Amino acid sequence: MNPQRIIIKHNSLIKHITFPKLFLLYFLITHNLPAQISPTEYSLETLVQQQPTTIKTLFQELDLTRPGLQKTKSYVQQADWVAACEALLDYYQQAAPQNRFYRKPIPPSQKTDSLGEAIRRGSFTFQNVTGTVPISPSGQLDWQYLGPKEDKEWGYFLNRHQGLVELLQAYKNTGNEVYAQTCASLLLDWIKQNPPPTEDVRTVTWRQLEVGKRLSAAWPQLFYGFMATDAFAPAAKILMLSSIPAHARHIKQHHLRHENWTIMEMHGLASAALYWPEFKEANTWYKYSLEQMQHEAQYQLYPDGAQTELSVGYHYVSLNNFNKFIELLGEQQKPVPEPLHQAVEQMYNYLTYTLRPNATNPLNNDSDLRNYQDIVLDAARRYRRPDWTYIATNGQQGSSPAGPASRFFPWAGQAVLRSGWEADAQWAFFDMGPWGTAHQHNDKLHLSLSAFGQDLLVDAGRYWYRHDEWRDYFTGSASHNVILIDGYGQLPTEERAEHPISGQSSIQEVFDFCYATYDGGYGSDEQHVSSNARHSRAVVQLKEEGLWLVVDQVTTNQPREISALWHMHPNLRVRSSGQSISGTTNNLSFSITLLADLPWKTEVVRGQTQPTIQGWHSEQYNQKQEAACAIFEGTTSETQVFGWLMQAHPSDATNWQATLLKQSEQSLQIRLDNKHGDTREVIISFDPSVPATFTNGYELQGRFGMISSGQPPQVALGKLYDQHELISEDHEDGQ
Repeated sequence: MNPQRIIIKHNSLIKHITFPKLFLLYFLITHNLPAQISPTEYSLETLVQQQPTTIKTLFQELDLTRPGLQKTKSYVQQADWVAACEALLDYYQQAAPQNRFYRKPIPPSQKTDSLGEAIRRGSFTFQNVTGTVPISPSGQLDWQYLGPKEDKEWGYFLNRHQGLVELLQAYKNTGNEVYAQTCASLLLDWIKQNPPPTEDVRTVTWRQLEVGKRLSAAWPQLFYGFMATDAFAPAAKILMLSSIPAHARHIKQHHLRHENWTIMEMHGLASAALYWPEFKEANTWYKYSLEQMQHEAQYQLYPDGAQTELSVGYHYVSLNNFNKFIELLGEQQKPVPEPLHQAVEQMYNYLTYTLRPNATNPLNNDSDLRNYQDIVLDAARRYRRPDWTYIATNGQQGSSPAGPASRFFPWAGQAVLRSGWEADAQWAFFDMGPWGTAHQHNDKLHLSLSAFGQDLLVDAGRYWYRHDEWRDYFTGSASHNVILIDGYGQLPTEERAEHPISGQSSIQEVFDFCYATYDGGYGSDEQHVSSNARHSRAVVQLKEEGLWLVVDQVTTNQPREISALWHMHPNLRVRSSGQSISGTTNNLSFSITLLADLPWKTEVVRGQTQPTIQGWHSEQYNQKQEAACAIFEGTTSETQVFGWLMQAHPSDATNWQATLLKQSEQSLQIRLDNKHGDTREVIISFDPSVPATFTNGYELQGRFGMISSGQPPQVALGKLYDQHELISEDHEDGQ
């Protein structure tokens, strides 16, 4: 073949096509033009002629003294660039079988793959949204396309090249070389249209995160996965190699710090270094990534194992990339610093102990709902943690964790309250901590509940990242189980905890107690309208009784409108009756009863868009559904304390009735009764310096006390006296 031209015979005509025209023809042919026209592979000769600087720079970037590259070096010294490219690809062909992404040659066939065919038409699906990327008359893909919803996230995913990995999978499934050819065409198109920037940019093509994801995920799979076939054009492999140093330098120079992005970017930089160690700078990239990963593990993780963004979803993103980084080092026989192993184990421990009994995660901050059972079981095997196995299997395997099932994470400021490890156990997630360092929602004091395998009170989720009224709703207080003041939600507060929370939780065998205060003001981006209003909330889980008590204190010195919100799971059929709300499924009933002297107006809103958005739930990005929100509204001109009895039970189970005995600005006193004659008297106090007295004369000097028929008295974060005799005591954090 003439190195300067490629000749195609068709209809007895001979057309001479130079490289740019060939590029267009190749791209169009692979996009469903007549099947009888077979695409002609790119010529290395033409590539060398058209891009001599790129080729020479590539070989300058390589350490040609490495074993196996002698032949390549010889051709470089002779300035025989085509032969040098061929020798370099021969080198990788010999080395590729040692790479975990390598695939042996596949017998060719004409079979098709539905996903591969969709991508050949320019159709991609990311985050549950399918879009067709526009193709210009010259045959170029619009890599700036943001999808049918004009969402940058869609554009970011397109440029991570996971769609090209789907073409690799289609080729592996079928042996049809058209998928390899299409992938090469798309990759060459991307490289041609998107030269590396000379400065920090946030475009969908060269944002740091996408650069890191290409290096750590898509490109190693494509380069080594297609190495055994020339259907993936050799020119594409050479141009991929030529682009790797620019990718690595862009990350090293412009990476973010102290965010989950950083972990993915450093994973990408390490991947460039270890999957392509032939580059002269590879060792520098590797050392830098290792140093940064250790620093980020120390900075991003609280001592209780939580990642500082305080989103379980992004906690796992960081955890997964720390873990993949460790796996990459092990795969390349590099030593793994012990602090990295310890950090990953801590992160798995936090993840495991926050999960619901069905192994799904809290939807706190920006998170999607996911089942982590298989992930936890795999980690339990690797880290030899039978307690994780026990949790993930609801006690069917492994060893039971010591002590009560509830856990308090003092740095994250999160209480996870469980009645046990069985599948139908009660579970609660109470947010007592800081705002988080990224992906935040204005939701301090939010409470989520689950029981008998059914979510009851829920966090609304994240929906999407477009800057609009929907994003404002899902990140704002109105989509969470908190209190609005004068119609306004919470404002951003401290992002990061400087010390652990102490003296605000007590985890015991028969009950759990915790409380926290939000005092960051209420308002909007434009104004702070209620800076002197404060909300405190105490949560009690009574494990044997199968119920929760929630007591709120709103502190104010001027007239206020109070709106207490309770968001129900979409599966619940919700109705209101007086001061109570009930939600039912076919086999479960959940109720919320208000305990207050203050008159309240009750409303249930579902799927509302006007005048404000309310009553929506999102478990996956880009997806939302209607869900009932119970709104209790009242007014006050002074500090108010009011409570809620919450209980879930099968239809034939015994429930409890609550009677409000006493209400003050500091405390609430409640009597609980069931049809069997069992009674509980409870006091919850927001000011333990003011003694509170039970009806039998016992005096509580603390946060919580309970007198039960036929059982010993209980106390949390304080002392209980019979006249002057101490009869029960609990110190800080009784966990």
